[in-house]
Amino acid sequence: MSAGTQPITLITATPGGGKTALAVQLMQEAVAKGRPLFQLGIPELKLPYIPTPPISDWTEMRIDPEDPDKNELPYFTFPENALIVLDEAQRIFRVRSNGAKVPDHVAAFETVRHTGVTFLLMTQNPTFLDSHIRKLVGQHIHLRDVGLLGRWYYEWPECGNPDSFATAPIKKKWALPKASFGLYKSASLHIKRKYTLPPVMVMFIVMLLIGVVAIWRVYGSISAKVHPEAASAQIEAAKGPSGPSGGPSVPPPVKPSTVADGGEYLASFTPLVPGRPESAPAYADLRQVKAMPRVVGGACNKRGCKCYNQQGRDAGLDEMQCRDWLRNPPFDPYKEEESAGGSDVRPVAERGAGGAVPGA
Repeated sequence: MSAGTQPITLITATPGGGKTALAVQLMQEAVAKGRPLFQLGIPELKLPYIPTPPISDWTEMRIDPEDPDKNELPYFTFPENALIVLDEAQRIFRVRSNGAKVPDHVAAFETVRHTGVTFLLMTQNPTFLDSHIRKLVGQHIHLRDVGLLGRWYYEWPECGNPDSFATAPIKKKWALPKASFGLYKSASLHIKRKYTLPPVMVMFIVMLLIGVVAIWRVYGSISAKVHPEAASAQIEAAKGPSGPSGGPSVPPPVKPSTVADGGEYLASFTPLVPGRPESAPAYADLRQVKAMPRVVGGACNKRGCKCYNQQGRDAGLDEMQCRDWLRNPPFDPYKEEESAGGSDVRPVAERGAGGAVPGA
């Protein structure tokens, strides 16, 4: 099932989980198809959209053509085939007390299938929404950020339970859509995430390391008992021959044991830089630099300018440095030469590597 194809699609996640990034991706697809787009709650959206009108203007009473008694029912007034995106939807569809009258803008979801209008609702948990809405949801997407294990996408054909995500019929790894970056203001989209291992995983790793050390020591003890002559030979070799005067000989220096004790072994797998497991001493021989950060572009908006490296991350330039780079990109001596006749001397903005610089 494609995302956003049902009359009511619900997206849930905790703050920073990627709800808005996914919604903006779906909004881009709707705009590309020429669908009217209404949205509420996404700040500084850079897609063409129509602000949602007051809630009192969302519906009108019409006679239901299928009702033999010709009763009037509330219908949405949005144009046909429109997509309505509502962030923090619980502010509009709050839970009602038992026996309370169903508002027209809630009851209209019962007839939304006749209008071709689709709704994309976002909230942190489905229990925040009116139960009437939950019962009519035709697609529920839940996003989880599980730290070092990445992000996961779960989907139900009805309103599911995010706490029982394992029951979702559709489960897959998911990444934030980069095409959504820069199209709206987000307080969490570009924040560097800091993760710690779950306590259960830490205990598992510690027990595993202790087990490896214990097995190694048991093996050495058993080997000494099975082959005592080899152990005796090593001891005699360490003593060395006596001198000609019969006096005690000076034993040669003994090399440090190559078998580390438990504490040293654990220390070798402890990162030197917190949060960077690859910095542990045990991996020193495996660490080789494969690339260096290069500024490849940037973008400016009302809040300032930010430049990015080739991996799409913050290049570390302050606003003034970024503006200077966008106005006059420096020569890059580390970039491979273009083939003959294919030199690219277009401005950065034309190559798609940056954005317009206000005030340039």
